[in-house]
Amino acid sequence: MGIFDFLKGSEGTTISKSYLINGINIEITIEKATSPSGYVKSSIFRETISNGIQTIKSTQSTTKSNFFSEVSILLKRMDGKPWGAQSAVDSLLYFCGDEIRKYGKLIDVDIEGYVDSIMHVTVAINKSRGKNPLSEEEGISLRNQYKDIIYKTFYDHIYVNKRIDTPTPKLVKLSEA
Repeated sequence: MGIFDFLKGSEGTTISKSYLINGINIEITIEKATSPSGYVKSSIFRETISNGIQTIKSTQSTTKSNFFSEVSILLKRMDGKPWGAQSAVDSLLYFCGDEIRKYGKLIDVDIEGYVDSIMHVTVAINKSRGKNPLSEEEGISLRNQYKDIIYKTFYDHIYVNKRIDTPTPKLVKLSEA
């Protein structure tokens, strides 16, 4: 069985795209970014960060086409397999491995985006199966599990943005940071 999808909801503050996976309609809904045009707010279940003065939650936006491309790849890897955490992990690891094959590395901020995508997939699958939505705490915990798996599996291929004597960040291999 293949995947079909279509865009809907071009007006308003969200964009939805539907996929048929394992015979079930999975609808991914994401909030539009206020600017630039064509971007979506991909951040989901991010931990708050405190610097002692203020507390913030990191956010990330990406193009609508990039987000739905990632989601499509993740879901294609899950099609025909039993639903569950393992199929999500397998799909995410395949996706990250493919990025390494293409670019020779994973970058920390890109990993955050990949995890955003699998979290949106998880939320949509749970909804389509009639499961209760993840609480913020459950979502953050699952997000951290996904990130831990990526970092442990691909440690030698991960690069981080680091400021080294300049205001401009530089990519440094995680194992050397």
